[in-house]
Amino acid sequence: MRLNRTLLATLLVVVALVVQVCVLARLHLPGAVPDLLLLVVVSLALVYGHVA
Repeated sequence: MRLNRTLLATLLVVVALVVQVCVLARLHLPGAVPDLLLLVVVSLALVYGHVA
């Protein structure tokens, strides 16, 4: 079960990174680019919680 969580987390981070670099960087928003990778990492930390 732990392997599935690790693979899912890795897949989510890689997909978020690709979407952020390829799609969100081209939006030309005034002043900033949305940081999707940060949102995914914080979300995973909230879902998985503290790991001993």
